[in-house]
Amino acid sequence: MQVEPTGWGWLTVTGEQVSVRLRASYVSDVLTKVVGVIADAANGAGSAQALLGLEPGGATFSIERRDEAWSILSVQVSEDRRAQGGFEFRVRTASLARLGLGLAASVDREAYLESWSQQGTWPTEALARLHHLASQA
Repeated sequence: MQVEPTGWGWLTVTGEQVSVRLRASYVSDVLTKVVGVIADAANGAGSAQALLGLEPGGATFSIERRDEAWSILSVQVSEDRRAQGGFEFRVRTASLARLGLGLAASVDREAYLESWSQQGTWPTEALARLHHLASQA
């Protein structure tokens, strides 16, 4: 995830053959929501999803656990004049905690908090759950 000081950013989801890059507004909410979805799924939820604000339009980020071995991460873009559609990425269920930690590590925390100190917070609780789960794997 790439965060810009103006409140915008980019969320990129990459699989073996497909990469989806979303221009997101209200990045503090997007980071917190996406890390929360990953933490919920990694912690055993059968499915978790979040609506992400895009301008214009919206997107849904979700994870569905298919079994203990595999989960499906999906990004569904809707209500956008330029593009619509859905993308699915197969992810090892055991790697979900590392996926969430990697997402947070991709964000410059100091710059993020400096830019968003009044509007947003760092997803501390979800990251603590992910650290715990990753240490058990």
